[in-house]
Amino acid sequence: MKYSVIIFFFITLSISILRADNTGHSIDDSSNSQRQVIAAPFASANSDEGVVYGFSAGIARYPSLMIYATVSWSTKGYIYLGTRGERELKDWRLINDFYLTRTLRYIYLDDNRFSNHYASGMVDQLHIDLAALQEVYQHFEMGPELIVDIANGSDAKDADDQPASLDSLPRFRFGSSILLGLRTRYRTTSGLRPLNGVIIDGSVLLGRAGGDDLVCPKLDFASNLRIAMARPLLPNTRLYLRGWWKYQAYTPPPNRNSLGGIITLRGQPHQRDYGRFALFGRSQFNYTFIHSWGLPLRIAHSIWDVFPLAKLDVETVVFFDIARMGDPDYGWRKTRQSYGAGLRFVIPPEMVVFFDIAQSPDGDLRFYLGTGETL
Repeated sequence: MKYSVIIFFFITLSISILRADNTGHSIDDSSNSQRQVIAAPFASANSDEGVVYGFSAGIARYPSLMIYATVSWSTKGYIYLGTRGERELKDWRLINDFYLTRTLRYIYLDDNRFSNHYASGMVDQLHIDLAALQEVYQHFEMGPELIVDIANGSDAKDADDQPASLDSLPRFRFGSSILLGLRTRYRTTSGLRPLNGVIIDGSVLLGRAGGDDLVCPKLDFASNLRIAMARPLLPNTRLYLRGWWKYQAYTPPPNRNSLGGIITLRGQPHQRDYGRFALFGRSQFNYTFIHSWGLPLRIAHSIWDVFPLAKLDVETVVFFDIARMGDPDYGWRKTRQSYGAGLRFVIPPEMVVFFDIAQSPDGDLRFYLGTGETL
């Protein structure tokens, strides 16, 4: 496994600095409803980016993380700057997902071999997703959503690592889309760490698409529907299921849906396939075999008191992912799938550090180490 030495980075679980607002409550005291400031340097890793270093800071109010910001960089030249969060403002729930990234993308032949890419390039991308949802019925929210996506590639190279022209590689040329529409969501569990409930999240958007691949700007349309479920089965076990459909009408190649990576399809290279149609499926079985384990962070706190005195739950997971991409330009690509296993280190209720290993039938073993649940 490439970068297999990075599995040891899990011992450097994020150093959390928590400060309750003029209270004496500890992190695991459920009576604490005050805001807390959380800051954490971190090291993570995966087969696509190599080793990732960064710093996150956020604001939490028990039992939820409200908003956080992250800056990170990797040994392969990936750069990430972004904020994510949900918070309530009077009768509205404000949701934001903003990021500015620089990533190395590859274009692959439509066959079974991961290593057989024929071009690569650095892509800078700005993504802004803002939504304001108001509860119209119990657990059901609705409101406007704005999505802005701008991407531009550079430093294109062929399979022999020689400079290549962007004229024949629309995946690395300039592209943009601005979409405004309606988002609805029915949610009975947390999206950060689903425990028992369902999430049905959908949107319909209209706007403008432009870029080097289009002769002139065009009216664009996009839709998105994600259905996820978490259900306890036997004691200490949970089953996760997720289905996800995404569609884009004229969105340029640099901004199109893609598969590969921890969010869409573990075990496949980052953005292995891309297109205007996307179907994703995921099933995952979690088993909690250690509850309220205080020893690791108690030892860490005795060495350096910035580590919180918190208790961990430890879970093991097995999973199966499946996805397919399509586009009017070339039709549907081969169905991709993967399976694997992993560990979850959880500071209840929602702080999750994961380590997953995934294997595709026609590819190399890949691993992912990071934070947050992968649904």
